[in-house]
Amino acid sequence: MNKERRKSIDEIIQRLNNALTEIESASEDIDNLKSEEEEYKDNIPESMQNGEKYCLAEEAIENMDSAITSLDGLADSITEAIEYLETSKG
Repeated sequence: MNKERRKSIDEIIQRLNNALTEIESASEDIDNLKSEEEEYKDNIPESMQNGEKYCLAEEAIENMDSAITSLDGLADSITEAIEYLETSKG
């Protein structure tokens, strides 16, 4: 591989690292929101735990957990792509 293509790969790797940083930050933000929603749900009185607000809170928590799982998978894929690119430089 020539110098120009290596440089291009380095630039792509930098872009992927930036995306990885953003994904990790978003995942942390979602996790913080999920914790707040869990606290809200846990403070709903027992007499209202069959109500709509409780169910909506549970659903929101599950959806945020799924979003975090998806972002973690995406981060793993990006990390793998970076490793392949590093290896391709020779």
